[in-house]
Amino acid sequence: MAGCWACCHDRTGSGRWVELGEGDTGVPAELTWSTPGWSPQGDPPPIRYMRHRPDGTCIALSGGLCSIYAVRPQVCRDFQAGSWQCDSARARRGHAV
Repeated sequence: MAGCWACCHDRTGSGRWVELGEGDTGVPAELTWSTPGWSPQGDPPPIRYMRHRPDGTCIALSGGLCSIYAVRPQVCRDFQAGSWQCDSARARRGHAV
């Protein structure tokens, strides 16, 4: 599965956006977008997400490699190759599971 990158594709189709946590400070701001803060009690901090290309591919994926690998979001660091989430992403991309 090395070099598959199925998890970096089709975020819009799966409905899953890569949300950045408080610790994801190394991700360049130009590769992210934010929601406006909102709640009935007041305005919480905005939620930051990774940007994606129109085809759903993560904006940081370049030439089959993550261009921000050293500072990639924690959710990307935690993603386990071979997990059910991996198999689901591979199936959505038409890869063998």
